[in-house]
Amino acid sequence: MDKRKRMLLKNWMGCFAFALPALLFYCLFLVMPIFSTVRISFHEWNGAAPFMKFVGLDNYARVLKDPIFYKALGNNVIWILFTIFVPVLLGLIFAVMMTQKYVKGKFLYRLTYFMPNVVSLVAVGIVWGWIYNPEFGIMGRMLDALGMHGAAGIDFLGDERLVIWFLVIAGSWTCYGFNMVVFLAALQGIFRPREEALVYDGKSGLGNMWVGRITEIGEGVEGILPW
Repeated sequence: MDKRKRMLLKNWMGCFAFALPALLFYCLFLVMPIFSTVRISFHEWNGAAPFMKFVGLDNYARVLKDPIFYKALGNNVIWILFTIFVPVLLGLIFAVMMTQKYVKGKFLYRLTYFMPNVVSLVAVGIVWGWIYNPEFGIMGRMLDALGMHGAAGIDFLGDERLVIWFLVIAGSWTCYGFNMVVFLAALQGIFRPREEALVYDGKSGLGNMWVGRITEIGEGVEGILPW
């Protein structure tokens, strides 16, 4: 083995050594539970009995006949769609706002907008629980002040027709800060000649945003979306 191949092998071994702890953690707490869940799904088990009875596809057949399953599936689809696209859209809007020259105190705005991304989910749940509280929550009072009379007494988290939408609001609030940072980095990386060319062509303001800048932040979108 020549010197070049030995160095390449040494580099690969070093990379693998650094990645090994994370890989073991990933397999132990994600991959193995997935396979264990799939295995259990083919058995009848109460979670405590020492033995499991193999039932094949009976569990899946029973689930497909249960209307609650489709309700839960629809809620999951709503959650996935809105918690992906809404934070991306909010992150883009706030990032564009932060690049405008007339905005003062940009550091304070960036800190404020990114704050939800670093707050623990436990704290987020407590705060939004207070906001949605039917007795003293600010959400009901705000909607009541906007003309939705009686909203101050609505239990937003107890009404099955409303709970998914208000959970989506809270879930999106925790994610848009990271997206804003990614978009902000992409927008600040636009070359000055490109900006000057857009202004020269008359594409300022909204035209500058939607025509020029959107084409420059494709890599940022690819880094945010899961596909």
